[in-house]
Amino acid sequence: MPLATDIDETCPNCARARAPGALSCPSCGVIYARFRPRPLLSQPVAPKVHSRHVPIAAARLEELLSAAARTVEAGVPLASLASAGALATLPRPAADKLAADLRAGVPLSQSLDELHALDVGSRALIRAGEIHGEIPQALRAVAARLAHQRKVRMGLLVAVGYPALLALAAVVVSPLPIAFRDGVGAYFARVAPLVLAMVAIAVVALVVAPRLAPASPLRRAPRWLAQRVPVGRSAALHDALAAFAGVLRACLNAGVPARKAVALAAEGTAPHPAFDGAAQRLVDELDRGATLGQALGAIRSLPATFVAQVGTAEVSGTLGSVLPALEDDHEKKAKIFWMTLAAIVGASAFAGVLVVIAWQVVSGWVQVFQTQARQIDQLTR
Repeated sequence: MPLATDIDETCPNCARARAPGALSCPSCGVIYARFRPRPLLSQPVAPKVHSRHVPIAAARLEELLSAAARTVEAGVPLASLASAGALATLPRPAADKLAADLRAGVPLSQSLDELHALDVGSRALIRAGEIHGEIPQALRAVAARLAHQRKVRMGLLVAVGYPALLALAAVVVSPLPIAFRDGVGAYFARVAPLVLAMVAIAVVALVVAPRLAPASPLRRAPRWLAQRVPVGRSAALHDALAAFAGVLRACLNAGVPARKAVALAAEGTAPHPAFDGAAQRLVDELDRGATLGQALGAIRSLPATFVAQVGTAEVSGTLGSVLPALEDDHEKKAKIFWMTLAAIVGASAFAGVLVVIAWQVVSGWVQVFQTQARQIDQLTR
C-alpha cells in the first residue's frame, strides 16, 4: 500500500513540488497525511478546544509569527511549534488551542482568526501566503505590520499622556482653596471621585482595551470618534489605503489571482467606510472586464490620486514597485495626521486646563479673602 506522500508529486494545498517521502510541505507547512481537500473558504475540522477569547500581546504575536516563519523556511512542519516551546509565552488557553490546531493541520490563519488575535488585513496576508505557498514571507510581513502598529500606538499614547497629566493636575490643584475654606475633608471629598474616574479611564485604555479583540466595540470606538473630525478622518483613510496597498502587494507577490487579491485587500481595510462593500464591487468590475484601475475608479470614495497611481502602474507593469511605495507613503501620512490630531487634543486640553485652573484658583481665593474680610469686620465691630 503506497504512503500518502507517494500518491502525488505536488502539495495538495499549495501545489508546490514535494520531495519523495516528505511528510509536510516546506512552502505552506501543511501535513500531507492530515490534509483533507476542501473549498477555498471552508473551515477544516479540528479538535474542539473550548476556550473563551484570550488576549495575546502584540509583542508575543510578533515572536510567534517570526518563529513560525523560521520553522517553515527550515522545512519543519508548523506542528513542531507546539513541542518546541514556541507557544510557551502565550496565555495557556490560546497556547492549547494553537497546539491542537497545528497538530490537526488547521491553517494558522484560521486558528488566529478564531482567537481574534489579528485584524482582517493581517489575516488576509497570512491566508494568501498559505494558499500560494509563500507562508514565511506572509508571516514576516504581518510581524512587521504588528511592530509598526505598536510603534504608532506608543507614539499616540505618549502624545496623549501630557494632556492627561495636565488634566490630573487641574483636578488636584484647582480645588485647593476648598481645603482652606471648608477643611481638608471637604477637599478630598471633591477631588477623590474625579481622581478615581481618571484612574478608571486610564485602566480601561491601557489595561482592558488591549486585551479585547480588535473588532470589539471598545477598541473601535476611539477610531470611530476620530473619524468624526477632519484630521482623524484623513488619518483613518490613509491607514485604510496603506492596508489595501500592502495586502494587495503581498497577495500578488504570492501569486494570488487578481480577482481574489483585490477582495482580500478590500477586506483588509475593514472597518473603514470608504471600503464598505468594496470587495464585491471590485470583483464585479473585474468580471466585467475592467482593469484594476478602472475597478478602483468605480469606488467614488477613494482618492483620485491613489486610483490614478494604481492604474498607471498597472498599465506600465510596475505594480510590484508602486504598491510598496504607496503603502509606505500612506503609512507616513497616516502617522502625521494621527500625531496632528494628538497635538490638537493636547493643545486643547492644555488650554482648557489653564482656563479651569485659573478660574478655580481665582474664584476660590476670592471666596477665601471675602470670608476673611467678613471675619475681620466682625472682630472690629
